[in-house]
Amino acid sequence: MGSPVNDDARPEYWQRKAVEFVENIWSRHHHGYGFIGIRHAKSGSWNNIRVKLGAPREALAKCFADFNRRDHDLYFCPNPFNRPVLQKPYALPTPYAWADIDGADPEAFDPRPTILWETSPGRFQGLWEFDSLFSPQEAEAVSRSFAYAFGADRGGWAVTKYLRVPYTFNHKPEYALPRVTVSADATDPIPVPTDLPAVAEQPDGEGQVDIEDGEPSKWWRSIYRRYKPKLHRRTRFLIESKEVASFERDRSKCIYEVVADLHRAGASVAEIEAIIWVNPYFISKYGKRLGKLHDEVGRILSKLGDVR
Repeated sequence: MGSPVNDDARPEYWQRKAVEFVENIWSRHHHGYGFIGIRHAKSGSWNNIRVKLGAPREALAKCFADFNRRDHDLYFCPNPFNRPVLQKPYALPTPYAWADIDGADPEAFDPRPTILWETSPGRFQGLWEFDSLFSPQEAEAVSRSFAYAFGADRGGWAVTKYLRVPYTFNHKPEYALPRVTVSADATDPIPVPTDLPAVAEQPDGEGQVDIEDGEPSKWWRSIYRRYKPKLHRRTRFLIESKEVASFERDRSKCIYEVVADLHRAGASVAEIEAIIWVNPYFISKYGKRLGKLHDEVGRILSKLGDVR
C-alpha cells in the first residue's frame, strides 16, 4: 500500500488542486474576465492577474506556477467582469454570494455556505452557489445580508471581493504559516431562499453606500461622521479641507493618506470613493473623472493589500 500523498513533497499537487478549485467556481461564468490577486509575502507588492474566462485552466496553472505559495499570498475573485478591469461598473451577473466569515460560526449561517474553507485556525471564508444568477447589485445585497445577520466581516461584501485560494499558505505574521484548507464543497447549487435575512435600515444615509447614477452617493458627510472618531487628526484635516492647502505639494500623497486611514478605520470601497470624490486634493489632480476615482482608490487599496 503506497504512502499518503504529501503535497509539500510534490509541488505540482497543490497547484493542480488550486487550479481545480478556482476553475470549478469560474465554470459558472461563460465569458468575461476573472482575477487572481497576488501579494508577495515579504515585500507586500501586489499584482492583479486577469484571466480570460471560458477555458481558464492553462492561465491559472501558469499563474500558480509563476507565483509559488511559499512566497506569495494568493487570492481569487469569484465574480466575472466584462472588461479586464477589476471594478464594479464592469461586473457581470453571478450565481454567488460570499462572506469573510472570519471568527463567526459557519454553522450559524442559514443557509450554510455551499463552499467553505479555513484560512487560518478557526477563521473561514465561504461562498453560496445559487441555481440562478444575481445582478452585481443583488449579489452584493445578499452577501451583505449574510455578513450583517450572522456576524461576518461587514466590509467584505463588495463584488470585487478577493478570497484566499485554498491549498495555499496564509503568510500573515501572527500565524505559523497555516495552509488554507477546504472544509465543505457541495456538488449542487442551492435554490435562492425566499426569506434572506434583511439588512437593517441605516437612517440618513449612514450605512455603506454605492455608486448611484454614475456618481458616488451624496451622503459623504454622513459617511465621514461615521468614521471621524477613528481617523487620525491629519486625515480629518485633509478631508475637511475646502481647497488644497498651499503647503501640500504632493496631492497623490494626500489622497493616499486619506484612503489608507479610511481603509484602516473599516470603510468600504464605496464609502472611501464617496469621500475621495469630493476631496479637493483629488479634484485638483484629476477633476471629476469617475474612471480616475476607481483607478486611484483601487490602486491604493491594492498596495495596502486590501482583499475585500
